[in-house]
Amino acid sequence: QQALKLDSSQNAIFAGDVGVGVTPETDWKSNVVGLQVGAGGSIFARSDSGETKIFIAENVKWNSTGNQRINNGYSAMHYMDGGAHTFAVGGTGNADTTISFTDALIINSSGNATFTGTITAQGTSHISRSMTSTSDPTNCINLQLQNTSDTDNAYNTLMFKDAQGNDASYVAGRHDDHSGNKGSLHFGVRNGGACFESLGLNNNGMVNIGIAGDVKV
Repeated sequence: QQALKLDSSQNAIFAGDVGVGVTPETDWKSNVVGLQVGAGGSIFARSDSGETKIFIAENVKWNSTGNQRINNGYSAMHYMDGGAHTFAVGGTGNADTTISFTDALIINSSGNATFTGTITAQGTSHISRSMTSTSDPTNCINLQLQNTSDTDNAYNTLMFKDAQGNDASYVAGRHDDHSGNKGSLHFGVRNGGACFESLGLNNNGMVNIGIAGDVKV
C-alpha cells in the first residue's frame, strides 16, 4: 500500500497516520486518522462514512482502549461534534494510560454555554442585550441559576466571598414547593460567625426581618 499518493490535481493523500517532527504512535484506532505535531500535540478524526467530529488535543491519542496519553503528564482537548464545541480537561498520568476527561465547557449548537467547576473573572464581566419588555421581568436580560433537583426547600444561592474564600453574605432563592410553584427569597449576612439570614421574603408575601424572623411584616 502506498504511504503517500499525489493525484493528478496535486492533492496529497496519506494512507495512514502522520507525524510532523515526530514518529506517530502505532496504536491509533483503525477507524481514526491521527496527525501528531511535535512530542504531544494531535489532531484526529473518525474516518467512518458520515462522521463529522474532529479533535484537537494535548497529549491524547485514540486507540482501541479509548483516549490515552501519548507521554507522561496532563491532557486536554477541544472537540467539535454535532455543531457543538466541548473543551475537556484530564488529570496527569503516565504514558499509555487511559484518560478520564471532564467536560469543562460545552457550547451547544444554539450558542448556549455550560460550565463545570468555578468560573474566575479577571476584570469586569459584562452581559449586554437589548430587550424592550416593560411589564414582565422574566422576559428581559436575566442571569439564571437553575437547580435541576425537584427537592422541596432546596436553594439556588449567589454567594459573596472575601479574598480568602470566606463567606461574607448571600442572596438565596428557595424552592419551597415545586409541585405548587412556590418560592421565596432570602438575604444572609455574616458578623464574625457563620452567615445567617437577616431578611426573608416568603412565598405568601410576608417579610421576615432579623434572626429567625424576629420581626414579621
